[in-house]
Amino acid sequence: LINNAGIFRGTTLTEDGFEAAFGTNHLGHFLLTHLLLPNLKQGAPSRIVMVSSDVQSSSPPINYDDMCKVSTKSFSSYKVSKLANVMMAKELARRYKKDKIYAFSLHPGVVATDIWRLLPNWVTFLPKKFMKSEEEGAKTTLHCALQPGLESQTGNYFNNAKPAKCSSLAESKAKCKELWEKSLIFAQIKEDNEEEGNRDSDDDNSSSSEVNDEDQNKKKDNITTDEKSGYTSFPNTIEEEKH
Repeated sequence: LINNAGIFRGTTLTEDGFEAAFGTNHLGHFLLTHLLLPNLKQGAPSRIVMVSSDVQSSSPPINYDDMCKVSTKSFSSYKVSKLANVMMAKELARRYKKDKIYAFSLHPGVVATDIWRLLPNWVTFLPKKFMKSEEEGAKTTLHCALQPGLESQTGNYFNNAKPAKCSSLAESKAKCKELWEKSLIFAQIKEDNEEEGNRDSDDDNSSSSEVNDEDQNKKKDNITTDEKSGYTSFPNTIEEEKH
């Protein structure tokens, strides 16, 4: 599973009421990954690849209250969403390694794709001449998805098809776990006991972020959850198929 969809400028809210960059670049991937977890387990060994960006290294800490507001600093919001990609890969690696599901995040390089489409042509015309082509930009993604023997590198961040340093925020097990728990609430996903307990033993000692009633009830009126599957149904969006 390669989670690569994204937007650069997030100066609005998604239809579900989330800051656009965070909602698109992180929560969309988070929900899709959960919907596909049964398939990934059945097809194990499996890999989940999160296409992030090197801007994650300069991201501020995630302020979850801001994730339900329109951002006035679009580039900062983009950084936060790319940090979330790295943190999600690390938490996936900890939780599902025992299921032989391996997760990686990466920087593809500065690539001349349509992610720049909302910027004026006069801003991007010349810089695009020096960006990577889409084929070149896919190399590290394909490396993480297909290179044999990467299982021992699960959770790592890659750049130019090699392990690289990521933000110190993403190295915090407590912060990665907090992102996971907040994302479950935002997406209204219920983890069963088996999934909740399926993580490496060294994660048991990491501090857990408390989830208050306000967080649990946030967006309750706008988002409903199938009681049997635990999957989310959003208003005004295409209904997810449950197979």
